[in-house]
Amino acid sequence: MSSGLSELRLAQLRRRQSTLRLEEGDALRTRFRKEAMDKTKYFLLIAFFTIIVFCSSGNALRCYSCEQSPMLCRTNVTCSYEDDVCLQIRFVNLRTYSCWKTSRCNTNEIANYFHADSFRFLCCYRDLCNKMSPRILVSTAALGVSAMTMVWMMYL
Repeated sequence: MSSGLSELRLAQLRRRQSTLRLEEGDALRTRFRKEAMDKTKYFLLIAFFTIIVFCSSGNALRCYSCEQSPMLCRTNVTCSYEDDVCLQIRFVNLRTYSCWKTSRCNTNEIANYFHADSFRFLCCYRDLCNKMSPRILVSTAALGVSAMTMVWMMYL
C-alpha cells in the first residue's frame, strides 16, 4: 500500500512540476512579447522623429524675403543651398525677412550683419515659416507635438 501511495504522490509531483514549467514558459513568453512591443514602440518613435527632422521633399527651403517692412511680408524666395533657415528680425516698427544660415543664427551675428542694437529674431526651418510671430510658432509647434504624442500613445 505504501508503494502505491508513493507512486500516486510521485505522479502528483510530476504533474505539479509540469504545470509549473508551463506557467514559467507562459510568463517568459508574455515577458518576451512585452519587451518586443516596447522595443517596437521605441523604434517607431525614433523613426518618426528621424523622418520629421531629417527628411524633406528634396527642394530648397523657401522663405519670405523683405527688408525693413512695416507690414507682413508677402514676397517669398527659394533660398540658396548654403542658407538653411528662414530669418525674421523685428525692430521697433519694422521687420526684415530673409534666408539665413543656422551657424549665424545668434544675436551677435545678426547684430553685426544688420548693424542693429535692439531687435528680436526668429530662425525657423520650414518653408515660409518666418512670417509667423515667434509666440505663434512656439504654440503651434507645442500643439503639434502634443497631438502626435497623444495619437502615438492611443494606437501603440
